[in-house]
Amino acid sequence: MELRYVYDVPLPNSFAATTQILRTGAACAAAGHRFSLAAGLISAPAEEILRQTGADPAADISIDSVFPDRPRHRWLRPLMRAAVLRREMRSSERVLISRGETALAVAAALGPRHPKRPRFVLEIHKLLCLDAAERQVGQYLEALPNSRLRRLEARAISRADGLIFLTEAVRTAVQSAFETNAPWVVAPSGVEVPVHAPDSPHDIDLVFAGKIEARKGVLLALEMLAALPMARLRLIGDGADMDQVRHRAAAPDLADRVEIVGRVPHSDVARHLARGRVGLCLLPAEIDHVSACFSSPMKLLEMMALGLPVVASDTASVRAVCTDGVDALLVPPDDPACMAAAAARLLEDKAMRKRLGAAARARAKDFSWERRAQRIAGLCQTVDDGYSAGANIG
Repeated sequence: MELRYVYDVPLPNSFAATTQILRTGAACAAAGHRFSLAAGLISAPAEEILRQTGADPAADISIDSVFPDRPRHRWLRPLMRAAVLRREMRSSERVLISRGETALAVAAALGPRHPKRPRFVLEIHKLLCLDAAERQVGQYLEALPNSRLRRLEARAISRADGLIFLTEAVRTAVQSAFETNAPWVVAPSGVEVPVHAPDSPHDIDLVFAGKIEARKGVLLALEMLAALPMARLRLIGDGADMDQVRHRAAAPDLADRVEIVGRVPHSDVARHLARGRVGLCLLPAEIDHVSACFSSPMKLLEMMALGLPVVASDTASVRAVCTDGVDALLVPPDDPACMAAAAARLLEDKAMRKRLGAAARARAKDFSWERRAQRIAGLCQTVDDGYSAGANIG
């Protein structure tokens, strides 16, 4: 089976989506499927791009640049993208997979379901029509905005031959808000679990890796640290709120206790995380409905795979992965005092850190890249076989 992932993004980059696509693709290729990525501007060899995502650089994956660089005039972009997608549609012998706004363009170019067109599988991580509104949790099913983006999203879902949902929460929201009878699968984010827990010196109290943005809980982590006067925090990543984070970290109550590493290749993140005593995944519930409800936090899984005990926000997306007191300590979102108390418990109790860390490693094995690839390839095979047999799988 030939799988063609279409995603208009420049390569290489540090986006979680790129890591997710290529690690899943490498696992699909290892299972015998032909996998290729149609991307935007490429400025490095495929081997280097794979290496930066932590994938095997020898993986049998082809990566090609099909989307042009951004034109000077924005109105040209849709026309250029449409021309590219028409070329992608010429082969009906493969399954096309796409996500996000690129997927909306793919669906438009494909048209309604038909046995003679390429099969189209839509990967859904969130409701795009909610992104701008940032509605409160629980309101999205009551009154979705009747926007142009919502209509485009509805069209893409109706034209998809199969649906990949990142989480159960995404599946529930989409199937409640849109009409679809396409086959589907839930495929959470993946992680590579080392055969043995890293033998690293645990010389860093608290570690965080990810985008340095308020919606990822970085500012919460700093306020939590202020209540732990003897602890130190290492931040790994970069992002839009870096200046604000640097300013807060320079305050007298935090001075010399925050180390900002900055952005590192994905393949190096584990080396930094493994040195921590406690990992942080503090997702604010009131800032970003995607993180609170829909996401499958990749960095949380990476910390768990390393056997790192975690203090995490008690949100729907985290509860899909962790159980309080079993493989993590879950705390109320947006409550730095409770977060500090949980972190202090772990820092003071080595036996608890060891117990939670071992359980976290065991739990992380349920989220391997191989399992994710099996789920997605199984759905794509169902879609492919349905058309091969002339059946209406819609």
